Amino acid sequence: MRKYQFRLERLLEIRKYRELESELKLAAATGECVRLQTEISEMDLARRSTLAQRYEVGGVDLAYLTAAELYMQRLDANTRSNQEELIERERERDAARDEYLAASRDRKVLDRLKEKRETVYRREQLKQEIFEVDDSSGSSITWKNEHR
Repeated sequence: MRKYQFRLERLLEIRKYRELESELKLAAATGECVRLQTEISEMDLARRSTLAQRYEVGGVDLAYLTAAELYMQRLDANTRSNQEELIERERERDAARDEYLAASRDRKVLDRLKEKRETVYRREQLKQEIFEVDDSSGSSITWKNEHR
């Protein structure tokens, strides 16, 4: 039996490659979003910690209070900028997800077509084999009957 050859195999390979590329873009965008969310969480934790420590200091240390206030202001500013960047990165991630879903859908269409055609090919090959076996066994029986 001959091996099945899908005529659109090259196109299927290209679509698989595009799907992989878009999956990698989606992974990078998701990683960037996770990194920004982690940074925002860490800055929030640092701000809370600094706020709690500010009142634990024995006595009033004006220099420490000023430094703590400036540090928290910087953390707030960094948090705001990271949140703005996170919003932009989430938009990029959504676009990458849409691109990935489209590429995946295109590949799956060709995969299903390949499977269907291969199934039809296998059935035809099996029918052909059965016909050949029947034909060869039928002709030998006919030949034996004619020569008796």
